[in-house]
Amino acid sequence: MMSQQDFVTVKNAGKTYRKGRTEIPVFDALNLSVAKGAFITLMGPSGSGKSTLLHAIGGLERINSGSVSVDGTQIDAFGQSKLSNWRAKTVGLVFQSFNLMPSLTAYGNIELPLMLTTLSRPERHRRVQEVADLVRIDHRLKHRPNELSGGEQQRVAIARAIVADPPMLLCDEPTGELDRATSGEVMNILRTLCDELDKTIIMVTHDPWAAAYADRVYHFDKGQLSVAEEEAA
Repeated sequence: MMSQQDFVTVKNAGKTYRKGRTEIPVFDALNLSVAKGAFITLMGPSGSGKSTLLHAIGGLERINSGSVSVDGTQIDAFGQSKLSNWRAKTVGLVFQSFNLMPSLTAYGNIELPLMLTTLSRPERHRRVQEVADLVRIDHRLKHRPNELSGGEQQRVAIARAIVADPPMLLCDEPTGELDRATSGEVMNILRTLCDELDKTIIMVTHDPWAAAYADRVYHFDKGQLSVAEEEAA
């Protein structure tokens, strides 16, 4: 259930890329607030800045100006080591291409983030089983990625993203490789994680159908961010 407390706050953020001697602006003076336990979607054409903003919120890219704060902590000032430690505890990442380790079973892929913790083997097993049950992939834990369907691989990726119990999930085109029926299964899982586990979810998508699962939809155009017209009306 959504609260009114802001979990993510982006203030006057600016981002440019340099190509040779040319600076390419992505966005400037951008502001965004996301409540704790909210599910929002960022939409827009390719190159509009939506994935760059998502990566900045997750500490995967640095902004050039302004600030990014998550749960009251300003992350854009962190050094790389501190940022990596923060990300491991705070952010679960779900990508379009799944990014699973082909040599590991589904179980091994889900367990991977826990290998960096001090959890005992029995505790790691308990957590892997819990999230596998949650995303309904427990019957495929002994299989490697090439033995799984696209939807099953994405469910493994979601389980891996939540196994360390981060408060925030960042999803970049999580249904981009899936058919409509399988996309629905994945979106229902994300919706459940928000509604029942109070995860704050920020998702990038090109698909209005998938975007409709979110509490609020924002549109990027030429570096500017606006709420979807039907919500603003």
